[in-house]
Amino acid sequence: MTEWESQSDGWSGGTGPIPPSDAVDPEILPLVKRYVSNLPKRVDEFRDALAGPDRERISVLAHQTKGVGTTYGYPMLTVIAARIEQAARENASLDEITELVDAFEFLTIRIATGISLT
Repeated sequence: MTEWESQSDGWSGGTGPIPPSDAVDPEILPLVKRYVSNLPKRVDEFRDALAGPDRERISVLAHQTKGVGTTYGYPMLTVIAARIEQAARENASLDEITELVDAFEFLTIRIATGISLT
């Protein structure tokens, strides 16, 4: 179990769907849905950068994700993206970064399921 999974913050250890935060303005819900539909592409981009390995690219991708996650009602994306960015910048092992990207991917699946329920 990774550090982020062991937190008791209500989302990291769960397995169910994650809808957007109630704080999201319903008028931007179409943008949120488009953002969520693009998350699998972000996972692929992380995986491609890991294959390089291109730590700078991983860091940039994570930073971009970190900046948008909370805005679209998914603060947990901001948290995991920040951890990926930090790991890439601090030259963490590729295994550790891969584990974080795996956690990100699992989270995106839960988010996609949650957005489909809105």
